[in-house]
Amino acid sequence: MHDEGPRQPSWPALLLVMVATALTLAASRFISVSGDASFIWPPLGIAFGLMLHWGWRALAAVSGGLVLWVAATGQALLLLPLATLELVTGTLLAVQVYRRLQRDDGRALANTSRFYFAGALAGGALSALVGATGFHLAGLFADVALTHLFLVFWVAEAMGVLVLAGLTRAIARDGLASLRADRALAMRWLPLYAIVCGIFWLTHSSLEGVALPLLGLLVVWPAMRAQPAFLSLSVLLVTAAMIALVLGVDGAPGNRDVLELVLQIAGFAVLAQLLNAVSLERRRMLERERESARSDLLTGLANERALRERLSASGDAPLLIVRLEDVSGLTDLLGAAAAEDVECALARELRGRASEATVARLGRGRYAIFPAGDGMAAAETLAGALYAAWNGRVFRGEADRVALRPTVAVVMARGNAEQALLAADLALAVAVAHTGERIEAAADTADLMQARRDLLRRQEEVKEALAEQRLVLYAQPIVPAKPDGGGLHCEILLRLRQADGTIQAPGYFFGAAERARLTGEIDRYVIRQLLGWLRDHPEAMARLGKCAINLTGWSASDPTLAPWIREQVQLHEVPPEKLCFEITESQAIASREVASRLIESLRAMGSSVSLDDFGTGLATFDYLKSFPFDYLKIDGAFVRALPESPVDQAIVQSIVAVARTMGLQTIAEFVENERIVQALRGYGVDYLQGYGVGKPVPLAEVFNM
Repeated sequence: MHDEGPRQPSWPALLLVMVATALTLAASRFISVSGDASFIWPPLGIAFGLMLHWGWRALAAVSGGLVLWVAATGQALLLLPLATLELVTGTLLAVQVYRRLQRDDGRALANTSRFYFAGALAGGALSALVGATGFHLAGLFADVALTHLFLVFWVAEAMGVLVLAGLTRAIARDGLASLRADRALAMRWLPLYAIVCGIFWLTHSSLEGVALPLLGLLVVWPAMRAQPAFLSLSVLLVTAAMIALVLGVDGAPGNRDVLELVLQIAGFAVLAQLLNAVSLERRRMLERERESARSDLLTGLANERALRERLSASGDAPLLIVRLEDVSGLTDLLGAAAAEDVECALARELRGRASEATVARLGRGRYAIFPAGDGMAAAETLAGALYAAWNGRVFRGEADRVALRPTVAVVMARGNAEQALLAADLALAVAVAHTGERIEAAADTADLMQARRDLLRRQEEVKEALAEQRLVLYAQPIVPAKPDGGGLHCEILLRLRQADGTIQAPGYFFGAAERARLTGEIDRYVIRQLLGWLRDHPEAMARLGKCAINLTGWSASDPTLAPWIREQVQLHEVPPEKLCFEITESQAIASREVASRLIESLRAMGSSVSLDDFGTGLATFDYLKSFPFDYLKIDGAFVRALPESPVDQAIVQSIVAVARTMGLQTIAEFVENERIVQALRGYGVDYLQGYGVGKPVPLAEVFNM
């Protein structure tokens, strides 16, 4: 047990120590045959326990108790300086030895042994040596050999430490709270103690041979169950009872009787303290085992077992689950050690964001936050902040880097852990299909089940649409800011035509397709349909300047895509220079090597490549040095409010300046009105795209066919 530095005791507490010291000294004189030398001398035990936490004030208070005792009982004045000297020297040595031996290792048995070794053996020996020598030189106890006097004094000092030091240390460290911790045990132990003492007092000496062992056994109960403070109090009370029993028998006890009593007290006191230390260490070990069974070994957060217990014990409260998608990439690209460092860093961040909540790690890349007392609205706010902070965050290894892609669910836990976690899984399944922020919040499990069924239906609808070729190509014009005579430019978009003829935008079906891992197949479908349409409409192909095709993250990580595109271009006899393939910034960063090989293959074929949504990820401009792009597409987040936002104006101008320096052409998205058009032209943007210059229409309408 680690002891803290000195504290500042109150003056009433110090006065109480003085009075208590004087009273225990007066009582100790009864544990003697002649009345000259007590077999239990309390000052060292009191001072040693108190000084560890109260410092010099404790030693001064105990010394004051010596003065008070000498003055009140009329002891010889020579006793005061001798007793004070042995008290000071013994206490200082005991404190120094204990602090040198002290270890903050949580081992109660070892720490208890160090404590009583320092007090009873080291401090007691020096105190006895100083006292015996002083009394011998002063001519007191002249008929007793110095060695015998030293041994008697040492026993008395050691007994004071064994009986009192533990109690005074506990009170100095924790106050009366150290005793209140075992209040329930005390309410049962004290009546039993009173009954045992009463029986033996009434029977006097007839049961003396049984009384002492039974009183010693009475300490076993608190030794096994109590904290050290109450155990020390029980040792003191049993010691008083044993002394009273021996002194109360018929006939005055001799020195041998008193010495046997003292040795018995010492024996059960030492055994009780050691037994308590072993019991305490065992309880702490079991507690650590229980804690470890509820803790994640890697991050130190709570684990799923602890979360389930918390959920089962709660009422209505929101549960937030975060899952990192493609978490295997952390290990594959960064290595196991770096991936663990990433998870530990995320765990520390979660603790900071939800300090008053249960934060748990449920597995690789899967975390839970169970707020304390927060409502659904607060949990949704936390979910949004967490998603914004983690989405796209880049972690670097020695050779690779990985961008996080979180999915967040917020559900209501209603005291049923199984249902809460099932609802969270349903919400995650729904959230991952969102084309925007992958966050799903639902207070009702029935709503989640319906959303899950809708998601599954849409997945099946996408599969049917692929098989029946009901995915329709749309196009949106990309207009040169200044006439370039290079033909018509456009971006290919996709719509789903339902069985009843209704046309659905990507927001309706694309998330479901991504969840079903159909995006790679959809990309190939779009490329094949576009090339086939251009082959069948040569007049449109002749008018076409550049046609942009989006590649999803799944395709960007497919090493077979580039050879397949080359084969399709040759098969349909479409000039590759008329094609531009768009890759988003986050996709390029997430799979840097694969993206780099794809870009190089497409450009080698004659096609161009555009970096889409530039500025929304966490990459900086120096990433442009790593990839040979032809176009840089400015994300619409910086364009929508361009005329009114000086910050957006500065960002757009800087992007244009860097692109021009690197020989790249720029395309601005979400150009909604003429004011934005004029501003972008003034900044030197090369191409414009948005409802202000052209809406998405079926592919044939772009060419007026």
